[in-house]
Amino acid sequence: LRLLANPDDELAFLRVVNVPARGLGAVTLERLRQAAQIWGCSLCEASRRLPETLTPRAREALARFWELLDSLRQQAGGSLRELVAALLEQSGLAAQYDTREEEDRARLANLDQLVNAAAEAEQRGLTLPSFLDEVALLSEADAETAPQSVLLSTLHAAKGLEFDVVYLVGLEEGLLPLMRGEEPELADEEEERRLLYVGMTRARKKLVLTWARSRRLHGETRTTRPSRFLAELPPEVRREGLTSPSPLPHWEPKPLVRPRQEAPAPEARNGFRPGMKVEHPTFGRGVVLQVQASGAQTRVVVFFDRAGKKTLLPSVAPLKVLSAPRG
Repeated sequence: LRLLANPDDELAFLRVVNVPARGLGAVTLERLRQAAQIWGCSLCEASRRLPETLTPRAREALARFWELLDSLRQQAGGSLRELVAALLEQSGLAAQYDTREEEDRARLANLDQLVNAAAEAEQRGLTLPSFLDEVALLSEADAETAPQSVLLSTLHAAKGLEFDVVYLVGLEEGLLPLMRGEEPELADEEEERRLLYVGMTRARKKLVLTWARSRRLHGETRTTRPSRFLAELPPEVRREGLTSPSPLPHWEPKPLVRPRQEAPAPEARNGFRPGMKVEHPTFGRGVVLQVQASGAQTRVVVFFDRAGKKTLLPSVAPLKVLSAPRG
């Protein structure tokens, strides 16, 4: 996605040019670096020129790689969800992880969530570059750890750990047991049952099992059914009435094309101004240094006492205003 937004992003190119494997290993990349140095161009540009020092197989693989990206880039002005879904399918990433291995299944689920995130970003009118900026900021915040915070974990990663309170969410048909087709095979179902048991036994004092009536899958909202495993629980531990179906509130998506309006002054956007004292649940207290306006997006540059300088999206990062500058 980063390479779609910026065809000269060398780091993004190096990370994806051979994923899935295209036969473009270390030798090919070294020859590309040499060609780029001789021609005085970027590594990405050198790879497009298909230098003669490469093997015929490598030249063909690179040609197909850039043809795919150029084709996808033509869709960049349309649906963001469809662009991400097409990239995962046409690049072979989705097929690469469509196996029975636990690690691959977890990665495939992450790809599904990426499509969901793109669909939500599309509803908010984000473009590909602004979506990538938002993901980068969220990733930066996720890398920080805060005391007394909620720990999110997969069932596999929680093995061997224990907690006083555990919430297991997403106990729905298709998620647990996980199903790529209509029905899981018997061996797969038993493995999923064992995995649920592992998750349930992580709780020392309190365990809560939940499921959602509807969920966004592959960028589309679908009605769900509770997991078959919930029916195996003793009646005395179940709360009756909470899972009975009820009408879902009607929701109409906002149009992506908004009427043109005169933009407010950057320092007035979202109520943030330079000099304001703010607080973030992860980074702590800080002072607003700058408010940057870029199209529909507004970024707030904050210097935090213990985290240093950070650039945040007010629509994503929960900033609490403590005090405003006088005047």
